[in-house]
Order: sequence, then C-alpha cells, then structure tokens
Amino acid sequence: MALGVIGLLAIPTAAHADTVRHGQWYLDYLHVPQAQRVSTGAGVTVAVIDTGVDANHPDLSGHVLPGRSFGVAAGSSARQDTNGHGTAMAGIIAAQGGNAQHALGVAPGVEILPARVAADDGADLDYNAVADAIRWAVDRHATVISISLSSNSSTPRLVSAIHYAEVHDVLVVGSAGNVDMGITSVGAPGRLKGVLNVTGVNQGGDFWTGSAQGEYATLAAPAVKIVGPSPASDSGYAQGTGTSDAAAIVSGVAALVRAKFPHLDAANVINRIIRTATDRGPKGWDQQYGFGIVNPVAALTANVPTVDKNPLGGIVADPLASSAPAKAYSPTTAGRPGTSGPLVVAIVIAILALLAIIVITIVVVVRRGRGPGTGDRAGGRQPAPWAVPPTNRAPGGSVGEPSLGAPPPPDKNR
Repeated sequence: MALGVIGLLAIPTAAHADTVRHGQWYLDYLHVPQAQRVSTGAGVTVAVIDTGVDANHPDLSGHVLPGRSFGVAAGSSARQDTNGHGTAMAGIIAAQGGNAQHALGVAPGVEILPARVAADDGADLDYNAVADAIRWAVDRHATVISISLSSNSSTPRLVSAIHYAEVHDVLVVGSAGNVDMGITSVGAPGRLKGVLNVTGVNQGGDFWTGSAQGEYATLAAPAVKIVGPSPASDSGYAQGTGTSDAAAIVSGVAALVRAKFPHLDAANVINRIIRTATDRGPKGWDQQYGFGIVNPVAALTANVPTVDKNPLGGIVADPLASSAPAKAYSPTTAGRPGTSGPLVVAIVIAILALLAIIVITIVVVVRRGRGPGTGDRAGGRQPAPWAVPPTNRAPGGSVGEPSLGAPPPPDKNR
C-alpha cells in the first residue's frame, strides 16, 4: 500500500508576510469561498485515516475528535502526528481560517475523526489496519472517510471494510496514487467500486503527470503546491504535491454536499459531485480526469436528478486482493532525510487443503519515503524542508461551468 508521500516543504517563518492563505491557490481556483457561502460542512464528521492528526495545531484546535490507532500505530495517540501527513490532510479539509495566517480548509465546519494507521516513521503499514480503521470510523458515525493512501494491491479484508462503509451510507474518498511511488495505474482502495477516486491536476487545470491514471479514475482535483498545516515545521505549515492532497480536497467537497443535502444518501452525494464536475480532456469520462475536475459551487447549487444506486457501482471482490496484508509505501518523518528502500517482494502463503497446496505469491511494492525533494503525501506524500514561501500570484485559471450531462456508463471496467 503506498502511503502516497508528498514532498512536504516547510515554510520559513520569515515568509509569513504574504500569509499562508495567499499560497492556497486551489481555494480560489475551485471558488471554495463562494461554495462556503452555501455550506461549511457543519454537522458532518470526516474520518482521516492516516498518520494521526495534531489536535493542538491552531487551525484544527477544537475540531479534532477523540481518535484511535491501529496496526503498528496501536498504543499511540491518534491526536498526535510527528510525521505530519495526516495533519496536512486534515488541514486541507478543515482548517478554520481564523488565525494569523488565515489558512482555510475546504469544509471548516466539519469535525475531524482521526484514525492513525502509521508509526512515527510511517513504516510497516498494511491494509488490514486500514480496514479496521474504516469499520471503526463507520461505527463512530463518520459520513465521509478520507484515505490518502494507495497501493497496487489490496486484501479481502479491505474490500469487506469498504462494503461495510457502503451499506452504512458512508462515502469513501481515495487517492489515485503517485507515479514516483510506483503507482502508475489507479491504486486501491480508490479503484474499488463505489469509492470516489481522485487524480491530480496542476494550477492550470492540466493533468498532473505525477498522478496515477487509468480505468478506475473518477474525479480530478488540485494536487500541486498544496499548503497545509505541519507540526514538524517551525512556521506550522508546509507545501506538498501529490494525489493525497487532491483526495483531501474532494473529501472536503463531499462534506460540504453532505451538510447542504442531509437527506441525500452517499450514492447521491457521489452522483451530484461527478455530474457537476468540469469536463477536461476528451469529452466525457477519460482515464486522467475521470468525470472531470471537482466543482464545489456546482455540486452545491446545480439541479441534479437523484439516482437509485451508486453510479460508480457496488462493491465487488478486488481481483488483485490477497489474504496477505498489503504493505504500504512509508512516509519519512517530517524534517528528517529518509532512505530509498528496496522493493519488497512479499509473502508466500501456503494454504493446505485436503488434496492440494495452493501457494499464492503477492508482489507488493514498498518504497520508503525519500528525503527532501518531491514525492507525495500518503496516497503519495513525503515530508521535506520547503525553501519557497507561498506567493500572491494568481492561479492559472479557474474551474468553469459544470457539465450536467449524464455520466458515461459507470462500469468503465471498474
């Protein structure tokens, strides 16, 4: 499983003359301030399954619920985050905008439910811990689950957990994954039916070449130079690039829609988001943008017919799933040079039956987070020092009018 680790670049304290808000180009590109006049996400709980969330960060203080840790992180506090990835994701979703830096999340009215599945160094993650975290989040009444993780394989336990979320009317958002982390085709859990999977675009709305793509792409969102809170940075903020950020943005949009339309089930929230996306690339659905770039204002205001079932399909067994835990790429601890780990060719499981021995071999790519440079946050993400402050420059364009035509056939070989 690839914890898509982004290049997290710490913002120097001296750079604050422009404020962090000036560096949040994606908010203006997506017209998020206008969307927040309609909905702030109030009343919605968003679970962030990641490296933990720093509950004491000024942007999140008072909005982080008691959490839980799983797998290798069991016994540690989910309301702490020495790695920084989970805090960044939570901030992209829910930063309050009221402190001196005016950093603003997509849905500042939500409550964050932290589920920690990584140790401090992000090592030795597996999808069984993620699966347990999904079930726990559903039972704690989260209505949106944000998973900025991606892997070339999954497990039956993960598939079952996604199904558990679906039947309990919980919307799951997953990141597509990053090419430099070994995820070239959209990874799990995003590729599972019913999951809102997110690829990345740059400041001009062009497809980000570092993003995974393929037949499981659902939606695109900004993924380049995204500013978020960082407990490891002296300034408290860092900038990163990766599909993790894109997934967090879409999770925030999903929360806005759930708050605005509390009567809609998860299937109709997904339908509203994909049907109002701004079409880019080849007309209609394609393997890079999916249904298009997320359009928060249109998702909240357009007249969208309701549907009887999830337009992305119902959950089925993942053909690449194995009963063995799928390992994850590991983010390095923020501010510390990482090592570039070898490919781990994992685990031969021998299952004895009465008449035969079935040997199933899974090859799971595990790559340790790299040191300072570009990478991606969980789903693609990697902490690293940031030398360039946010600027005041205008974003390269903005999301236009929505495409309200009927989505292409939802199966797309998903």
